[in-house]
Amino acid sequence: MQTTTRYELRAKDGTTIAAQWDLIPGKAHLNEEENITPDGQGGFDPEWQGGTEMYYDAQEPERRYAETLYCDYAGNEYLAGDLVIAEITSDDEGNEEVTTRPYLQGIMPPHAPQSTPGGRNIRALELAQWVIGSDQDVLFNEITPEARDRIHTRTLEYAQVEGLTDLLDAILGTLQTE
Repeated sequence: MQTTTRYELRAKDGTTIAAQWDLIPGKAHLNEEENITPDGQGGFDPEWQGGTEMYYDAQEPERRYAETLYCDYAGNEYLAGDLVIAEITSDDEGNEEVTTRPYLQGIMPPHAPQSTPGGRNIRALELAQWVIGSDQDVLFNEITPEARDRIHTRTLEYAQVEGLTDLLDAILGTLQTE
């Protein structure tokens, strides 16, 4: 009996992933003759020529909380850490066996420790935003509590590796209420 194997990126509930969200830089051209006009409220609006040059070689995955963002065919969004690789083995009689394993790509590694106070502050604020934002996303059912917990754990791990634990704790400590 012969078997064939194929692989699919899926959500943990089995939903097939259709696309990775990408950020593609572009340059929208302004009208050559009159590139700005009054908006009637004391400001100005750009006047577009109608064309945009896209720079596909410079595209980057869209990331949230250091995880690449994906979507299914219905447009539902998933973080990379919420995905699995489905290994689908089929035989010539039409039988299929599906095994899954975690998808470990699509998650950015920690940054190198910042050498300046400003760099450290900016990075600590970014990490604090992961904690605050993921808490907010759970409240609005944008992510699962499991995803939030994973993001919080990674945030603390990254803060430790990057030497920012005390600074992150101080930032988050100012937000706690009685």
